[in-house]
Amino acid sequence: MANRPDAAELPTSSDLPDSPIHTTGTDHLTIVGSNAEDTIAFYRDLLGMPLVMQEPNHDDPDSTHLFFDAGDGRILTFFVGDRTSDPRPIRPTPGSASRRGRRPTVSYRTDTSHTPMTATFELYRDSADEWRWRLRHSNGNVVADSGEGYASKAKAKQGIRSVKSNAPDAEIEEV
Repeated sequence: MANRPDAAELPTSSDLPDSPIHTTGTDHLTIVGSNAEDTIAFYRDLLGMPLVMQEPNHDDPDSTHLFFDAGDGRILTFFVGDRTSDPRPIRPTPGSASRRGRRPTVSYRTDTSHTPMTATFELYRDSADEWRWRLRHSNGNVVADSGEGYASKAKAKQGIRSVKSNAPDAEIEEV
């Protein structure tokens, strides 16, 4: 191994190498998952990837092969068994890509344009009988407020309209 070149010395190029076979892209990537329920809950129900096929793992009849559409024509698949849920990460084996602190990673591009607004404008009268607004997140936290009282409800709503240009889907609710 003393003659093995350092990775920094290896030539890199986007030109096709002179090889007998040339790939045209990735058909699918397969990952080992814990169980079907958790895998489907995460990839279909949370990330929004359609589960397009499910079949037995032909190499291991005790596990299932799940196929998810990753959103760009590529498929992400999982071999899953009946391992119980465990939030702790699976520890890498010595010599894997994870030594020296790196972990194998799959990254996804996401589209958040359809994510529903999770805040509501509240319109109310304060103790000085002035109109105010606040923007309350669905978790109960106030994330913005008018900072001042308005003499009329119409003026307070005008202030909300100004803010809504940056939060177009927020609702107005009198409390």
